[in-house]
Amino acid sequence: MSLKGLNPIASLFISVRASEVRQQAGRTHGNAGEILPLCVAAVIDAFDVGAGIVNVLAQVALTTHARACIGVEIREDLCGVGDRCFQCHTSQYPQLVNVNLRCMDIRDAAMSSQLPTRDATAIFANTFLFEESAKLVIARELRAMAKARAVASTSSFIPRHHASCSQPFCQTWKLKRYVMVSCNWK
Repeated sequence: MSLKGLNPIASLFISVRASEVRQQAGRTHGNAGEILPLCVAAVIDAFDVGAGIVNVLAQVALTTHARACIGVEIREDLCGVGDRCFQCHTSQYPQLVNVNLRCMDIRDAAMSSQLPTRDATAIFANTFLFEESAKLVIARELRAMAKARAVASTSSFIPRHHASCSQPFCQTWKLKRYVMVSCNWK
C-alpha cells in the first residue's frame, strides 16, 4: 500500500488536543485510543465502528479508491472534533467528501439492514473497551451483512473464543490472523 496519505493524516489531526480524546472517568466504553496511521495500512477498510476522531476513515479516503467511508461513533464530542478537522481540510483533500460519520450508539445503528452500512464489504471495529452488549450486537449484525468480506477488530466478539468455537459468529467468520498494532491516546 502507498503511504501517500500519511502526511495529510498528520496535518488533518494536528490540532486535536489530548483533552479532546481522553476517556471520560467512569465510562470505559468511551475510549478514544486512535490507531496510528502505519497500523491502519495493515487493516485498511471502509466501515469503522468506534470511529473516534475519524482518522482511520480519513486514511482510507486518502489512500484507496473506496467510494464510501462510513463511521459510527458514540461520543458527540469526538464526532465534533472529526468534523472540525475535516471542514478545515476538505478543499485541500477533496476525497474527504467520501467520509460519512454518524454520531450514535452502534447498538441502535441496524448496520445490517440500513443503507449504506449494509453494503459494506470491509469493516474495522475499534471495540477494545466497548461494553459486552455492544460487542454482541456488532457480532449479530456482522453475521447478517451479506456483502461483508473482511472484519478487523481490536478485540474478540466472543468471550472465551477457541479454535473449535460453535458460536454463530464463529461459524460465519473465521480468524485469519492476529496483527499487533500501536495506539495513541495523545
